[in-house]
Amino acid sequence: YVPGQLPFELGSNMFDEATGNMRLYVKRVFINDQFTELCPRWLKFVKGVVDSEDLPLNVGREILQKSSVLRVVSRRIVKKCLDMFGDLKDKGGDDWNTFQQQFGKYLKVGVVEDNDNRKDIGEFVCFQSTADATKLTTIGQYIERMKEGQTCVYFVSGEGRAQCEMSPSLEKVKKNGYEVMFCTEPLDELCMMELKDFEDKEIVDLSKDNVKGIDDNEDKKKEKEAAQTDFEDTLKFLVQSIGNKKISKAEVSTSLSDSPAVLAQAEYGMSPQMQKYMKARAVAMGDEMDQGGGVGQASVLQINPSHPILTRLKAQVDLGSPGDDAKRTAQLLYNVAALRGGYEIEDGKQFATLVTELMATQ
Repeated sequence: YVPGQLPFELGSNMFDEATGNMRLYVKRVFINDQFTELCPRWLKFVKGVVDSEDLPLNVGREILQKSSVLRVVSRRIVKKCLDMFGDLKDKGGDDWNTFQQQFGKYLKVGVVEDNDNRKDIGEFVCFQSTADATKLTTIGQYIERMKEGQTCVYFVSGEGRAQCEMSPSLEKVKKNGYEVMFCTEPLDELCMMELKDFEDKEIVDLSKDNVKGIDDNEDKKKEKEAAQTDFEDTLKFLVQSIGNKKISKAEVSTSLSDSPAVLAQAEYGMSPQMQKYMKARAVAMGDEMDQGGGVGQASVLQINPSHPILTRLKAQVDLGSPGDDAKRTAQLLYNVAALRGGYEIEDGKQFATLVTELMATQ
């Protein structure tokens, strides 16, 4: 059964080994409640009793690890739990909401770790989305609400809903009116990465430089190629002014509507949230290389060719001798895009100086 709230022992350590959740009996004789092999750790919160007639009474950990009976029992426990979660989901209401608030993170761990049951567990994981600020949604419910012609499930990551809503990446689907799911914790993003697709719909991160279902449109490609040629000198100037350590390249994006620029990652790049998580993990493990920023990756700067800031910068570059004002504009473009995208601004002093100089010229 699922307890009404998270056990106290699991509050500080969600996989506390001293907390026994399954009590093993053999022929109604209690054996132990500390057998971690009895069920996967993502079900650590589930309480239950297992009574087997097929295991020997002098059962030990080494015997259990080799027992085919144990593997059968473990699979049955998982199936029983999935059926139980399905009943809770069908019932909905406060019980389902409480279950998600208390134990939703365990289901996401299950998606990451349980290869055999990943898709089945994926039916129960919930995320915040643009559809409703007060309710969580499953990926299945998202798919039911998909617009006509939409082929992918979209998500953005950030440290909380407010940062996700601030992300310029949302503009990539704004014109289409597509719903976007929010990954507000590193575990959420890992869950999406492991699922990859759901009900034949690919799960796509909007923070990538090439968004499937949006940027692969033929009309968009032609529009981008034309703008890319028109802004060629400006793009080169941006890379030179900002530096190769911060951005790997600069390119035009025809999907942006309001923002002047956005930072994106290549197909296998890490989101800013994941970069922060990996850096914090490196610090905890004492990895001096990554403490110095080794986990950081050069981003792709995507610009909005129709934004007044970019048209003015292009005019300065096209004159042939962009001065300090143009260089400051390039640096501010990068820093503002980084700030809105959830990236860390490495040189806060420089950013403050640029903003102060801009205010002084007004």
